[in-house]
Amino acid sequence: MAAWLFASVDSISDPAGFGEYQHLAGDSLEKFGGKFLGGGGNIEVMDGDWVS
Repeated sequence: MAAWLFASVDSISDPAGFGEYQHLAGDSLEKFGGKFLGGGGNIEVMDGDWVS
């Protein structure tokens, strides 16, 4: 079954903790054949409005 997850993080109070979370989340994705398709940088809205 395919699934997509889109997330917008406005602020990070613990950058080191968030880095560890990203590492662990990536390992979980790989375990089940998933992968990150993108991350970071500026978002360009192509259609509609992005509300965060």
